[in-house]
Amino acid sequence: MFSKLYARGPSTEISLPSVDSLPGKYTALEPVTGGTHGICYIATLDSTRRFLKTHGQSLEARENLEKEIDVLTYLYGLALHTESFSTEDGRLWLAMDALLPADPVSPTDIRRLTGMYMEKLATYPERLRVRSEDNFSRLLLESEQAFVTLCARGQIGPDLRRAIPHYFDILVRMKSQMHFCLCHGDLGPCNLMFDGTSIFAVDWEDAFWGIEGYDYLYWLTFFGNRPHLNSNIFGYTPWGKDVDIAILLMVLLIKCRLSFHKGTYVNDKLTFDQRLMEILDLA
Repeated sequence: MFSKLYARGPSTEISLPSVDSLPGKYTALEPVTGGTHGICYIATLDSTRRFLKTHGQSLEARENLEKEIDVLTYLYGLALHTESFSTEDGRLWLAMDALLPADPVSPTDIRRLTGMYMEKLATYPERLRVRSEDNFSRLLLESEQAFVTLCARGQIGPDLRRAIPHYFDILVRMKSQMHFCLCHGDLGPCNLMFDGTSIFAVDWEDAFWGIEGYDYLYWLTFFGNRPHLNSNIFGYTPWGKDVDIAILLMVLLIKCRLSFHKGTYVNDKLTFDQRLMEILDLA
């Protein structure tokens, strides 16, 4: 989420590189949509489809790709044949097997996936790749600011204005009991891929110091996952139902502010109030 909060404009476009500039015998290089900072392609290497990703001009974009390469290699290096290389123009590249979108995915699938990678990331050796300031406390501050902005712009009704501060208070009180751990940070449907056997979490450029259960709750905030919003989603984090609801609200408020600033909310099927009230109705 941090790359969305602090992105300095869209990814810098680069001309389609020649396959001759890439190591190995790549063919059929095709652009595809990528992450906030990523510039992505599908290519063929020895009859195998490979996913390639490079970065824009900013130092932050390169650092995020370095972080993504480290995490992906640590988690899935052998399974996805992950590698990195640099081209003559100085750009860093990630290369890995091309995968298919994982669909459908259930809350049980997400809990199993996040549990597996969280256990492995507990011993992740490249911790300094993830900036210490990219953490849960900073996201909480962003959410509080989002709430103030949306209220000031008349985007949140009186009932929610009265109810939401209680959940901020819960998170502030609990923060001292929360041990930071490495989280994906943007575990949405587009970042869940399938190789025919297993589900993989890809696009780790937003990895940050979150808390246990964050990625699972974050996944639940996507519009397409609204059918899963019922009492059965609770009981799978260490924090309890009220804290889970508070985290869901925290994430949604940030998403609402991003949508408001971009102007994309005018085409939304539900208002901000309706989305937030769906979460409060679970209390």
